[in-house]
Amino acid sequence: MAEFPGKKLRVFFIPFFASGHMIPMADLAVLFSRHPDVDPTLCLTPANAEAVGLANGQENLSSVTPSEEHKIYMAVDLCEHEHRRILQEHRPDAVIADVPFWWTTSIARDLGVPRITWHSVGVFPQLVMNSLFEYRNEIIGTKGDVIIKDLPGPNLKMPVSELPEFAWSSSNFIAESWGNMKKAQLEGYGVVVNTFHKIEQAYCDQYRMTDGKRVWFVGPVGPLATWARKAVAEAGLECLKWLGRRVEDKGKVVRGWAPQVAILEQKAIGAFLTHCGWNSVLGGSGCAGVGPMARGLVFEQFINERLVVEVDGDGGEVFLKVSSTREEEKVVVARRGAIRKR
Repeated sequence: MAEFPGKKLRVFFIPFFASGHMIPMADLAVLFSRHPDVDPTLCLTPANAEAVGLANGQENLSSVTPSEEHKIYMAVDLCEHEHRRILQEHRPDAVIADVPFWWTTSIARDLGVPRITWHSVGVFPQLVMNSLFEYRNEIIGTKGDVIIKDLPGPNLKMPVSELPEFAWSSSNFIAESWGNMKKAQLEGYGVVVNTFHKIEQAYCDQYRMTDGKRVWFVGPVGPLATWARKAVAEAGLECLKWLGRRVEDKGKVVRGWAPQVAILEQKAIGAFLTHCGWNSVLGGSGCAGVGPMARGLVFEQFINERLVVEVDGDGGEVFLKVSSTREEEKVVVARRGAIRKR
């Protein structure tokens, strides 16, 4: 990184209202802070809860029921004015903003500074979602399997029930904002993605050609952040000691935060059950090399499942009677003998 004598480079980070976005972006800001000439600021604006009918304190997707998730997305649009005010008032040297905040590209352009788009998920799910949006009109109304095209490898087949809502719903926030988000990303200075080339090689190569002027693959940011290593040393010590003993058929419940990567690096771990959130994909098969037992739940998680089970071949699928991103179709208990390789 270049030196800036007498002046620190001020970088503003603006994450989306979900823990899977906030945590890795905070990790990235921590990494920036380790450079003596960079002054990172994390902008966690209120979710305008009252204006969209949410209770006080409900400012994150994890704090609301599935039936109220749309209100969080409504709050996204209410942030444009505040983002403009904050950026015009503080005038940072660069803005790294999450993909839903597409207007930050034009605000940064007006200020004469670069806006970089942040993606907390990998390029494989992004390229799959690009294809889903391209063929969305054909998918809406489909009841069976969908063939996902335009990938660098073979086409994928997924049941429509496992796809993100924007692919099959005629009305959806992401679908309505997709054009603006993609345009802002392509017109911005570049793209930062929480991934690394080895886990998605061919897809990273295609992504560089199609999805941004400049692309940086900076993941996995979590294990690199100073606070993560400190937290492992403090909060995770008891858990790691327990894993070092012979536990046989006994289990342990860890309440609150757990040092996932450090746990998965233990010799006692042979596999782990995961919902296939992107941070778990990076921490498991990406960092620790532990094969996941995969079962997606929401949004792009079934797509991530295809990466680790079908494309990379690192894990197995937890097979349920019904496999769906739709809350009303989900089941809780798996059938006997439910883990299988695709």
